[in-house]
Amino acid sequence: MKLILIIVFSFLSISLNAGDYNRPSKEYEAMALKEYRWIHDNTECLLYINTSEDAESVLPRNALERYFKLKMRNYVKDISLANPTNGNLSANYLSLNLELHEYNDQLLIYYGLITFQLMASVQSSSQPIVDIYKLTIPIAGSDQQIVRFIKDNIDVLVELYAEDYYYIEDLIKAQAKSK
Repeated sequence: MKLILIIVFSFLSISLNAGDYNRPSKEYEAMALKEYRWIHDNTECLLYINTSEDAESVLPRNALERYFKLKMRNYVKDISLANPTNGNLSANYLSLNLELHEYNDQLLIYYGLITFQLMASVQSSSQPIVDIYKLTIPIAGSDQQIVRFIKDNIDVLVELYAEDYYYIEDLIKAQAKSK
């Protein structure tokens, strides 16, 4: 039974790419630019890393933060990640949430969600319509696999964000050329 559960959870973790996505549309460029221009216009973000108790025992919050910052620097060099204690109201709010739960006490299997969420700053008045940028991916795996799965999924989330960030940048450049 233990082997079957490990196989099922591992398969789910590998095969599920779907989650809760709130991203710029590739089909409707004008709408994408209208709703998500703010992710490119404001490059300073206040970073919040949140972990559940089980997630903290698997991967400490400070290790998760270091790994996330490293990936962000590699993919989106323009973004400046600041400490939330500075209280800058003009910065966007970026949160990375890792919620893990242990399946039970006998099996060392974890399941949960990783959420990357970016919200426009409080003082972002340049655009009347903004949408929350949000990516959520389910995760599951055994005690030996879960840290690798967390890092792999963070890589995916940051890559998706970088793709969207540079997509919006391309739309802004195209709009400037057409004027």
